[in-house]
Amino acid sequence: MNKIRWFAHKALGSNKLLDIKNSCTTNAYGIELDVQLYNNKLVLNHDLIRDNFNKKYPLLSDALKIIKDTDKMILLDIKGIDKKENVASELKKELEKIQINKNKILISSFNESYLSEINHILPEQKLGYITCNVPCINFNFVPHFISFISLDYNIINQSIVNMIKNCNKDVFIWTIKNDKKINLKNIDYIISDIKLN
Repeated sequence: MNKIRWFAHKALGSNKLLDIKNSCTTNAYGIELDVQLYNNKLVLNHDLIRDNFNKKYPLLSDALKIIKDTDKMILLDIKGIDKKENVASELKKELEKIQINKNKILISSFNESYLSEINHILPEQKLGYITCNVPCINFNFVPHFISFISLDYNIINQSIVNMIKNCNKDVFIWTIKNDKKINLKNIDYIISDIKLN
């Protein structure tokens, strides 16, 4: 891979709006944000939110407004424990309200039921499955609507990359924390805590 296409993990910070603004000035290909449904709103937060009604979280809508007119792609990591229907319908509403080009957004999750429901109501959206448990996955049986597989860098090897590529899926790796050389071929995207290139 000549030029690394990398996403700024949590906007190189902690999903705050200032982090997002700063990430838009880097050479990142895109910005990765962690999204959850909280009090019926899509908010940004990495860790699972558990009934913390006094805390204010940045809104996904505000983040999308910042990134919308930049050259950056947006990778949304959908987290949480809400009903899949609620998450998917709120996500559709947000994307339509902001009027952002669907090709600018990639959506991923560890939660297959979230991805299935998002595919049901946003069938043209590019979706990816996140995993850190490769031995349990037969990549030939990954649902057809999954465009990419996102894997923990600590468990991936060239054989796994080749299996995924043979299934015509893109390969993402996460999370790079230092600038040590990556000795894997055919990686499509990297999610990184540090600036790369």
